[in-house]
Amino acid sequence: MKCDECPYKRIFNRIWKTMGLLLRVGAIFALIAILIAIPVVLAWLDVSNVLPNSLSESLFAYIGGIFGGLLSLAGVYLTIKSALKTRKLDLEIEYRPLLSVGVVDSKDRSHHIGLELFVLTNSSLFNDSHLEWLGERLLIENLGRGEVAEFTVGQLSCSPISCPEGFNLNGREWKVCKLFDSIPRVIPMSRSIEIHLGIPTPIDGVTVKDFSLRLEYEVEMFARGVYSEEADRYTLNFCVDARFSPRGLNSSIDSIVFNRDDARIQ
Repeated sequence: MKCDECPYKRIFNRIWKTMGLLLRVGAIFALIAILIAIPVVLAWLDVSNVLPNSLSESLFAYIGGIFGGLLSLAGVYLTIKSALKTRKLDLEIEYRPLLSVGVVDSKDRSHHIGLELFVLTNSSLFNDSHLEWLGERLLIENLGRGEVAEFTVGQLSCSPISCPEGFNLNGREWKVCKLFDSIPRVIPMSRSIEIHLGIPTPIDGVTVKDFSLRLEYEVEMFARGVYSEEADRYTLNFCVDARFSPRGLNSSIDSIVFNRDDARIQ
C-alpha cells in the first residue's frame, strides 16, 4: 500500500488541518480581545489624553471601528480566495489531459524505455520463462493542452477467449505483470509513451502446426494533470490475435475501446 493511501496518514492530515484552522481562529480572537482591552486598560489607568470624550462613546466608536475593519478585511479575503479557487478550477479544466490510444508497428525496444506488460499463463502448454514480444505496440498519446504530471497503470486482466479445439488453457484469466511501472512518467503535450505486450511461447511440439489464440485485455490507467490534485481514470480494452508457428509469432491488436470515467478519482 502506498503511503498516500494509508488510512492513518489521511487521519493524521485531517487532524493537522483541523489544528491549523483552530490556531488561526484562536489567533484572530486573541487579536480582537487585545484590541478591545487596550482602551479599557487605558481608561482604568485614567489616561485622559487618550480618551478625551466620555468613556462609553469612545469605547463604542473604537470597538465599532475594529469590527468594521475586520469585516472589510474578511470580505476582501473571501473575494480573493473565491477568485483563486475559480482560477484554479479554470486552469484544471483548460489544461486537463486528454489521452488517446493507437496501434503502431514495433521498433527497436533497446532504444526506448516504455511500459511493458507480459502474461503468465500457469499452463502446461506455455513456457512462462520465455516471452515473445508482439510486433505491434500500443501508443498512449496526450492530445490535451496540458502536461500529464503523473501517469500510472492500475488493475490489469487478460483472458483467452478462443484457442484451438482440444487445448485446455487452465482457467479463464491469466496474470498480467508490469515492467518499468515504478519509473515516474510525465507525458508532455503532443507526446506519447509506448506499451509493449509480451506473451509466453508455447512449449516444443505445440507449434508443429499453426497454433492460434485470441486474448482479451483490460487495462486501468490514471492520468493527473499538472494543475490537478486528482487523476482521471481511463479504461482500455483490446484484443490480441496471436498465431504461433515454427517460423515464429505473427500477431495483431484490434477491437480497441478506450474510455475516460466521468468520476474523478482521488
